[in-house]
Amino acid sequence: MSPIVRIGPDAPEFAQPNMRHAGPMVTARFKLPNSDLATEPLFALIDTGASTTVLDEALAFALVPKSNWRATEVKDPIVGTRTTHELELELCVPQIDETTTLTVITGPLVAQGIHALLGRDFLADKVLIYDGRAGTVTLCR
Repeated sequence: MSPIVRIGPDAPEFAQPNMRHAGPMVTARFKLPNSDLATEPLFALIDTGASTTVLDEALAFALVPKSNWRATEVKDPIVGTRTTHELELELCVPQIDETTTLTVITGPLVAQGIHALLGRDFLADKVLIYDGRAGTVTLCR
């Protein structure tokens, strides 16, 4: 059993019901490669408009040692260009029984009621069917 970072869905700040019900959601775990340290299962919104997967910065700070952080500039549609951080992380999505290594960036997501956005880098080799009326998501390789 991997050690768990005790920041996750049970923490009060994650009880906000905003984006959690606004689109295709899956549960996911992020893990530092070559380590047993991982997040609890968390809420991830599948975002076809995001080119890169994003992890909430508070979770990233708790999971990843500062020595593994790389500063980078990103264009944010709301605030313009801002500095964020790139991290190499393993992403596990139990619904499709897959673990993959991705370069993710950090961002302020928890106030929106989610922990991560899974972008097109994650979706590149998958099929996504989202039925908004039924509220169902089909995700497969």
